[in-house]
Amino acid sequence: MFDEGSGISLKELVSPLTNKKAIIIIFILGFIVFFNALFGEFVWDDKKFVVLNPQIRTLNVFWLFGNNLFNSVGFYRPLVAVYFALTHSIFNNTPFFYHFLQLLIHLINTSLLFYLFTKFLNKKISLFLAIIFLIHPMNVESVSFIASSGNLMFFLFGIGALTLSMTENINLKKSTLVFLLLLLSVLTKETGFSFFFIILASRLLFKRKHFPLFVSLGLLVSLLYIFLRLIIAGVNLEKLYFVPIASLSLWERTLNIPAIIVYYLKTFFFPAHLAIYQLWTIKSIEIYSFYLPLLAVIIFFVSIFLLGWLLRRSNKKEFYVLVLFFMWLAIGLSIHLQIFPLEMTVADRWFYFPMAGLLGILGIGIQNFKIKNKSVRTFGFIIAVILISVLGLRTMVRNTNWVNALTLYSHDLKVSDNFALQNDLGVEYLGIKKYDLAKEHFEKSVRLLPYETNLYNLAYVSSLLGDLGEAQKYYYLAMNTKKYPEEYHRIIALDISERLGAILILQNDPKTKSFIESSLKIYPKSTKLKIELAILEYKLGNHAEALAAAKQANESSPNEITQDFYKKLTNKEIIDTQIYLRFFL
Repeated sequence: MFDEGSGISLKELVSPLTNKKAIIIIFILGFIVFFNALFGEFVWDDKKFVVLNPQIRTLNVFWLFGNNLFNSVGFYRPLVAVYFALTHSIFNNTPFFYHFLQLLIHLINTSLLFYLFTKFLNKKISLFLAIIFLIHPMNVESVSFIASSGNLMFFLFGIGALTLSMTENINLKKSTLVFLLLLLSVLTKETGFSFFFIILASRLLFKRKHFPLFVSLGLLVSLLYIFLRLIIAGVNLEKLYFVPIASLSLWERTLNIPAIIVYYLKTFFFPAHLAIYQLWTIKSIEIYSFYLPLLAVIIFFVSIFLLGWLLRRSNKKEFYVLVLFFMWLAIGLSIHLQIFPLEMTVADRWFYFPMAGLLGILGIGIQNFKIKNKSVRTFGFIIAVILISVLGLRTMVRNTNWVNALTLYSHDLKVSDNFALQNDLGVEYLGIKKYDLAKEHFEKSVRLLPYETNLYNLAYVSSLLGDLGEAQKYYYLAMNTKKYPEEYHRIIALDISERLGAILILQNDPKTKSFIESSLKIYPKSTKLKIELAILEYKLGNHAEALAAAKQANESSPNEITQDFYKKLTNKEIIDTQIYLRFFL
């Protein structure tokens, strides 16, 4: 408690507002708002990239810069691979430490953004904007989603490069640091190239000296990135499969641009409905889906141009600042407008970078809205406190959605129902052996968009529920559905063939032998198909053929099943084949 006797008042603690005090406030508020996010489990792609990823069990940096899970399907993000390998080597699969590190990076990013804002705005406005960035509910996806660590890291390196580039005297040490930070940013996420264009814009607008130097640094970063990506890792651009937005033509994707921009702006100003895996698309020109969003976008940008026109006449310096932050917002939005299709239509984490530009624009507007009346200024302060409180509470609530995958998917399906979320929720129910609920969600996923994975999952859960006829039906559908690239389809088709072989034997299907033999021609190394052929021959009474197939299976891949079955066949024991077949379902 602060009183007159203590000699310190609360006002004196924060006034005058210094950079140190502002950063302390940022860290305290950040830990308060995101404290409950620290105890969330691994969810969504966290399991794919961390928990179930054997590639991060090594700290071989050269290999991590090559072709792996992080550097594939059109993406090249080797520093994320290094980050997860290093983190896993220290903390293994304990999610708390991953969450803590992400929050720490977010706090540093916010502090650097505050410092950047102070170059153009007064400290109080800069702190207010930084706090909005810190606690905004849209940024929960960047902070609570472990697999999106790269989103925070590219911003950290990029804003570090930008801040250094804006200093007055650029010597060899500073230019080298800018180069290294830019390189780290683009090797973390391709969006890091955005900071290169922001650096060039800031030099053109404020300090044109050394402009050719920064152009050279950017080109050098680009050449090194291309060399590492194409020559070292061999990662090219790849077509996205069965992603709704990627299946549209370029013209059809442009119809989505107004709705995409409106989504980000609406969610920024009113973050009520938040969800992952947003796969909606606009396929036709209609009033509500195209014209109204287009009108809203026009009004928004006209408002910014009007502000720019007013500043151009009254304060050219702040006009240039507005131009810088407008370019920041425009560049950040443009790379997510589906000109080049992405894996989702929109994602909250993709607004992490553009949000800083939008906040800068709002800061210029606030700073030039002069209020001399003390009571009005007090009212404005109260509104700011209420806004921060509401956003903070909304973020804390959103953090609770990320506590585990089952909670997240169940909540977000109410906001954005789609085949991917339905399938993922089914997988979660499958994991806790609630097979009826799992089947219900797999069926919903298949109705929305059938593809290999959800059809396979539906077949698998049907077999667990004892309905082999339905399992057979959906395995065949999964095998004949080719949404994946050929190499991925072949992998899942092998698993399907092995499971189908067991089901056909259990059902005494007359086509069983021809199916297994034709499958073995496609997958000659499959031990499961070989042992299934041995089981089938045994059931048909062909002992010699069964023994030959069992011997071949045991020699190609000796394991407990092949060895036991071969031994019993050799000793001419009576065999309960169902015991073995259940292993293959």
